[in-house]
Amino acid sequence: MRRRNALLMALAISGLTACTTPEAPAPAQPGAFTVAVTEPAALLPGQAVDQPGKLLVGALWTPLMTLDDPAAAPVPAAAEKVESPDQRRWTIRLRPGWRFHDNTPVTARAYAQTWAMARQQRWAAAGLLDQLQVQEVGTPDDLTLEVSLAAAQRHFPVALTSSLLAPLSEQALTRRDWTTLIGNGPYRAEGQWSQGIRLTANPAYAGATKAKSESIKVVVATAETQYNQLVAGGIDLATEIPAAEHGKLTSQFANRSSTWPQPETTYLAFPAGPGYADPARRHALSMAIDREALATGPLAHRVTPATALLPSALGADRKDSACRPCNHDVQAAALLARQSELPKNLTVYFDQDTDHRTWIEPLAAQLRLSLNAEAITTKGLPAAEYADRLEHRRFDGPYLLTARATYPHPTALLATLAARVGFTHPTFAELLAGADTSAAADRELRLAENIALRELPLAPLWSPHGHLYWSTRLSDVTPDPVTGLRLAAIRAA
Repeated sequence: MRRRNALLMALAISGLTACTTPEAPAPAQPGAFTVAVTEPAALLPGQAVDQPGKLLVGALWTPLMTLDDPAAAPVPAAAEKVESPDQRRWTIRLRPGWRFHDNTPVTARAYAQTWAMARQQRWAAAGLLDQLQVQEVGTPDDLTLEVSLAAAQRHFPVALTSSLLAPLSEQALTRRDWTTLIGNGPYRAEGQWSQGIRLTANPAYAGATKAKSESIKVVVATAETQYNQLVAGGIDLATEIPAAEHGKLTSQFANRSSTWPQPETTYLAFPAGPGYADPARRHALSMAIDREALATGPLAHRVTPATALLPSALGADRKDSACRPCNHDVQAAALLARQSELPKNLTVYFDQDTDHRTWIEPLAAQLRLSLNAEAITTKGLPAAEYADRLEHRRFDGPYLLTARATYPHPTALLATLAARVGFTHPTFAELLAGADTSAAADRELRLAENIALRELPLAPLWSPHGHLYWSTRLSDVTPDPVTGLRLAAIRAA
């Protein structure tokens, strides 16, 4: 069954890919615009974790809660209210009158069954449910969800902003049809994927913020094609262009461009065991890396060099959480390497099927030069083997690790990082739990982050950021901390 589901999704995506051929500019239709995205990895809400997937899912589905700013409190969206007497037992009351795009009602049962299916199919949503320690989900009536957690979670409402938890219709669940996009959001999907998808405003949308444009044509295109079409007037909104072209567009689109940080960071991780137990060894390698040079060089301005353990997208750019070993300091790195007797013949592992291969050699060259260690090498592994080694933590040298927060809060990524590297520290675990329950949560979080900075076998490298460029026809183009962009807020002249 999983193979069949994967095949269905692959067919849907392959249909999308057929839309990548550049088109001549067509006369603009009032109230309509064209957006270009790179190929999404998945369009099923419970699986959409990449930027283009979350962008489209965010237009077709409305989450239980929404978030305007990671530092602010979430506000109800599809939910009417979310409350708890003890932060462990939560009651989610749905807004009445909501319907899926097939005109069937959105019920508590739809959420409960979707979450159960996510765990059965092991979608990405299952990881979020496990992280939240969801034990039971009850539906006493059509509009009420009763969720029991294994432990108190103060930030549970923030997690409900994730589109991973969006509901599927009864038709999708019964037929196990993961390719027909029947959502509950401000836009609904029309047309065949092979001919290009069109999003049209949902007239029955019950949410407070209705679609500001009548329709959106979505085309899948490479970054290079998006750039060419944007300049030629063939599209109204580009979500990714070649890094080398950003400079050219700065003046032309001075007031029609935007960047936003993503809740993700790439780390240089270190294997467990005595080889890297000494923080001096880890800090030597970290301080030998010139992050700024790599960000402006082979990474071509697509990332922001790390200055903290967590990305700024999570509101984690405080001065008290600064990562001192993230500073490039060749003299300090060489001194620490000598004092800790860092081996000079280590191997840095990377996933050869990702963009790691475009910058791993320049990074290794920096290590060789800064540490006077010509024997430092790199080794690329196929994606499947690399994923298996990550899961079982089977590396004998430093390796690259990318981690993304499952919901926009620092505790989400801290917990993920600890699990990914097998980090066990009683005080850290206690503080992290306190950050989810205590009235002094901010203090608990700062202390947990400080322990992680000292003890976690990780060196933060950088975080990606998104880029948007749009035509003069569009207004109210607003980045979103969860989906990256709020398509429903955009007005087309």
